Amino acid sequence: MSTPKKVLFIEGDFINYFMLKQFLEDDFKMLYARDAHEVVKMMNEHFVDVVRSNTAYESFGLNASDLVKYIKKKDEKHKIKIVALPNQQIENRGVNGI
Repeated sequence: MSTPKKVLFIEGDFINYFMLKQFLEDDFKMLYARDAHEVVKMMNEHFVDVVRSNTAYESFGLNASDLVKYIKKKDEKHKIKIVALPNQQIENRGVNGI
């Protein structure tokens, strides 16, 4: 049996992570980081295969772009795949005027 791929979710909103986890947890090992300190901790403790980040993410003065640079520098040989998506709540506010 092969080891499941590890997906690190960098997300300030736990509900977003929880919803995605429901769809993916059968096929992937799910990791969650809500702030920059947890991202560093996860990257030091795990070989991560995929990172999913919120493009509007910011924590401790680091934005999503800063974290992507850190992740790529940290693990050059492993070739981590990074998926950056907009925050759905922010997108909805812009469309609906809420």
